[in-house]
Amino acid sequence: MAWGFVLCFAATSTATVYEYLLRIISPFPFFSLPVMLGTIGGIGLLIGPAGLLWLKLKSDTEAMLVRQYGMDYGFLALLFIISLTGLLLLAFRETTAMGWLLAINLGFVFGFFVVLLYSKFVHAIYRYAALIRFALEQKYA
Repeated sequence: MAWGFVLCFAATSTATVYEYLLRIISPFPFFSLPVMLGTIGGIGLLIGPAGLLWLKLKSDTEAMLVRQYGMDYGFLALLFIISLTGLLLLAFRETTAMGWLLAINLGFVFGFFVVLLYSKFVHAIYRYAALIRFALEQKYA
């Protein structure tokens, strides 16, 4: 799942370079770097959350907080749906369904960023802030 994130981020970054620096307008050909990175990353983000959902269903429920279940399942399902709609968008980009699929995909992506602030992933922001604070304290101590 982590590599899926990395590849999708690389696809988005590469597409930005194509659009704004190279002036190559999307949609890009299937065998272009942004599309290939996004496709492989999207497949990874289908397999990863599906595997984690399966493991979570099989795991010992006594070792976990029950109140966290909803957020865990919802977050993994959201990642899966974003990847699925993104790959469907790629598959149907030459059809009239593209507009609807794009709106649906972007809606789920927006929801992902809203939910991100209330999930376990916000720990990365707090950890980064703590590391910066520690470095500043070491510098000025």
